[in-house]
Amino acid sequence: MIRATTPTFIFRLPIDCLKITKAEVTFAQSGENKLTKLKEDCPMDDKKLAVTLSQEETLLFSDRSEIKIQLRVLTSDDKVFASQVFSVPVIDTLSEEVLRNDI
Repeated sequence: MIRATTPTFIFRLPIDCLKITKAEVTFAQSGENKLTKLKEDCPMDDKKLAVTLSQEETLLFSDRSEIKIQLRVLTSDDKVFASQVFSVPVIDTLSEEVLRNDI
């Protein structure tokens, strides 16, 4: 993941997303949870859940390290599923300016 960008992470699930009542995607670095995205932040379709980080959110992470990412969901029948923990390298950017389109 490159800092100051807007990466999208996609999770392919073994269940239909219609069964999901709660979801959280946790992003941690150096043993500290830095960011959590909830169900309302995650577009879902069939058996796929996506989460996109903002430029500001990616700047929360230090470069030359890695982040760990995990998805946990609660289903309508009270079952909880968790993904494996994924490790993603953090790559620095030469400019930390948040880019915006003019209105």
